[in-house]
Amino acid sequence: VDRLVTIWQPDLNKGYFILPSRKSYGVEELSSASGPPFQRWKVSGIHRTELGHEKVEGHDCISYRIIVSFENGATNELVIWEAADLKNLPIKLVRTLGESTSTAVLRDIHLQPSPRLFEPPADYKGYPSLEELDKAVGDFGP
Repeated sequence: VDRLVTIWQPDLNKGYFILPSRKSYGVEELSSASGPPFQRWKVSGIHRTELGHEKVEGHDCISYRIIVSFENGATNELVIWEAADLKNLPIKLVRTLGESTSTAVLRDIHLQPSPRLFEPPADYKGYPSLEELDKAVGDFGP
């Protein structure tokens, strides 16, 4: 998959995984007990180290190395860039896992966006779950 867009709508108790190249999306129902998948992981600690100052997408940012430790002993390391003029919104994230590196960069940022931006496009095919989306379009997961 060349791009994966995720949208979380906790107020509506759901989230979307959108695959633009396949014009498809899957819905993840969120229960108040479980929350989004990243909240289900049992985090035991977060260590944050400032790396420096840098301009990203025209914004003055502070970069940080974040190491997340989980109860099962696993760790996850990433680097984020927070934009001071956007209330410290992380606008860039780089995550390396083994040989694979993923980069996410936010562009065209609006702090008061239209609610329509938090819905999948109307012409995309929807699937009632991530499992159904995965079956229909092939393995897109890690």
